[in-house]
Amino acid sequence: DARDNINNYYRGDLGCTDIYATGDKTEDGLTLVGHNNDQSIYPYDIKTYRVKVKGKPEALYVSCDGSVPSVGANEIGLVMVGNQLNSTDTKHGIPRILIAKNLLYATSIEEAIKMCNDKDRSSSYNNVIIDKRGRLISFEGTAKEYSILKPKDNLYVHTNHYVTDRLKKYEFTLTPSSTFTRLKTANKMLQEVNKHTINTFKNILSDHSYDPNYICRHKSSGTKTYFSAIFQPEKKTMH
Repeated sequence: DARDNINNYYRGDLGCTDIYATGDKTEDGLTLVGHNNDQSIYPYDIKTYRVKVKGKPEALYVSCDGSVPSVGANEIGLVMVGNQLNSTDTKHGIPRILIAKNLLYATSIEEAIKMCNDKDRSSSYNNVIIDKRGRLISFEGTAKEYSILKPKDNLYVHTNHYVTDRLKKYEFTLTPSSTFTRLKTANKMLQEVNKHTINTFKNILSDHSYDPNYICRHKSSGTKTYFSAIFQPEKKTMH
């Protein structure tokens, strides 16, 4: 939980952007999940790892430092992405980064929710879980409370602030202004397209509107988008 506290107070304008479309909002009716991973300027060593834990589903994930996954999927088709949140009720307990890592070994959304809702957690990310049928839930949590968010009209976006009204009281005062702009921009771009494809998701994740609060971040903002990932859960594919 020391890392959680450091992130709360010294993180700068960090963040990630997640987008989702399925059903009548995609060209083939299947699910698309997109993620931009933003970090402070640092020489990270971005790599993809394939991990097999005895008795658990095999997992494939992308990591900035090799120790923990940023995003990933497992062999049964469950996808894990998410966004950093910063709440005022952080406490001693299980670091959220370890909870997120274990999500890759969940076998269902229901099991993933139980993992996220560990009463001993020190804080929480917004953990976004999508199953092999394309069903999405978003666990927007603090150290003590949470809300389950779901797509509206087969579309979903989340960045780095609380959107659940009763959780907004926990919002840390240094939440970056870019998160609100990125949410608005991504929502607008998702809704402007009738049928999404891999290419339309690439366009959204590489957007440079509203400098410096663009979805694809650059050094000018003190933060950089280190990688993007697009998942197709039904096809068990990551781009």
